[in-house]
Amino acid sequence: MLYITIIFFVLFLFAAYRIAVNSGGLQLYSFNLQETLPLRGILAVCVFLNHLSAHLDAASPWVLDFEMWGTPSVACFFLLAGYGLAYSVKTKGPAYLDGFFRKRLSKLLLPFAMMIIIYQSYKIMCGTFSWHGLLVEPSRFSWFIYVLLVWYVGFYLCFKNSCSHKSSILKVWLFTVVYMSVTVKLHLIYYWISILPMPMAITYVFYEEKSRNYIQQHPYLSLSVVGGVFAMVMGYTLYGIYVHQLPGWGPLVYTTLPIWVVFFTYMLGGAKNVITNFLGRISYEIYIVHGFILLLLGDIIIASNPHLNSISVILLLFAITVVCAWGLNLLSRRITC
Repeated sequence: MLYITIIFFVLFLFAAYRIAVNSGGLQLYSFNLQETLPLRGILAVCVFLNHLSAHLDAASPWVLDFEMWGTPSVACFFLLAGYGLAYSVKTKGPAYLDGFFRKRLSKLLLPFAMMIIIYQSYKIMCGTFSWHGLLVEPSRFSWFIYVLLVWYVGFYLCFKNSCSHKSSILKVWLFTVVYMSVTVKLHLIYYWISILPMPMAITYVFYEEKSRNYIQQHPYLSLSVVGGVFAMVMGYTLYGIYVHQLPGWGPLVYTTLPIWVVFFTYMLGGAKNVITNFLGRISYEIYIVHGFILLLLGDIIIASNPHLNSISVILLLFAITVVCAWGLNLLSRRITC
């Protein structure tokens, strides 16, 4: 979490600099696919590093902070998913919901099904296959796909045949209450701890124009408010992690961090280049593939090459993950075309 704090502090400095040099009229970037596509790739890398940290030498202190990168990254991913759904229904109207599940599930389930076959075949070869395991974890770290499936259904029910966006938003928050009540009751912590950015983003889309206008007209005040909230939240979090055990810092960070991501996208835009755009296009496949790659090769590569340093291991395993994710992406696109 210390790394995340440092990164966001640097972003605050860049945002303040941009406000200063554009005092004559600050133009904000858009929170659209072009700007957020690189962010998807960066989030996929963060989740990869989070799960890889369990395989690396605990004697490397700088590696340990990766253990806290996964959940906030998933929270940002849920924000992007919720924003995309709401933006589509806002701009395209009720027609967007025609064939909704066919359009959404074909992109979601086909790569997932391929990974299930690969992973379960591996378990059969190892003699560890079970029907219960197939249901609970069909593929490594696949719980978030279940969450997306549930929220696709919830989103559809909330917006289908709704008389206004306000009534739809009210239904979304009622659905959120039911969803969190069930998942908390079932002790499914990963299912609820980072989910609030999803309904927040769905709500925000319908008030985004007013928010952007306010930030554009009051950039210094907006930066001060966002910076003040950031300082309080991360101060509480860092104190709670490194000094004294404090309650509730996790959900607090996972809920507010995506808000800062939106703000910095407005101020600085996405980190667009060939590499980040490419990683963004295959980010979903990276999510799906990386767990199996780490299971299959993580400990093997480290154990058989004890002289490799942590950076070499990260680069090697990430390169293998990217190649496999790219191949899965190409294959699924060829089948769906």
